[in-house]
Amino acid sequence: MLTFGLVVEGNYDKQIIQPLIHKILLIKHNCICRVTFGNQRLLQKYPGFLEEFKYKMVTKAIIIKDTDLKPAEKLLQQMKNKKPNRDYPFPINFCVAKKEIEAWLLADEHAISKVVGKQVPRIKGNLEDINDPKGKLQRILSKANISYTEKIAGKIALEADINIIEHRCSYFKIFRESVINY
Repeated sequence: MLTFGLVVEGNYDKQIIQPLIHKILLIKHNCICRVTFGNQRLLQKYPGFLEEFKYKMVTKAIIIKDTDLKPAEKLLQQMKNKKPNRDYPFPINFCVAKKEIEAWLLADEHAISKVVGKQVPRIKGNLEDINDPKGKLQRILSKANISYTEKIAGKIALEADINIIEHRCSYFKIFRESVINY
């Protein structure tokens, strides 16, 4: 059975990533997810989690981070440079969500509509160029008197169509490929 070792910034990310992996794979798998509780802490802590994953029979490790306002390629290189110079019995993939992972949730207005119980309009333009995707999602949800919580993030991810996300968010495509490919 596939076992993913995931390292993410926060609990919202965990609630979003795990159902998306399930939708991508459609086969039984395990996720061992470690949360670093902060953007900069991810860079400091993920090497230790890689060491832990060696003893957890992980098939693949995925380190995923929001770019916030940093250039994606520069951040990916910075993540790779932090990798310990050790051999691991599993591949390690580094992924970023441009700006914030909530851009991926904004891609499928039908998923958001289903969670809020009323029609939400499609957001036009490049979602990965929105400066504050989390804030945008919070404003959409607040119009329906719903607070953005970890549980709501997970529900939207469960309802989301990954093909729509991939079509609208280029960095999701890279994430999807890292889940599928070895």
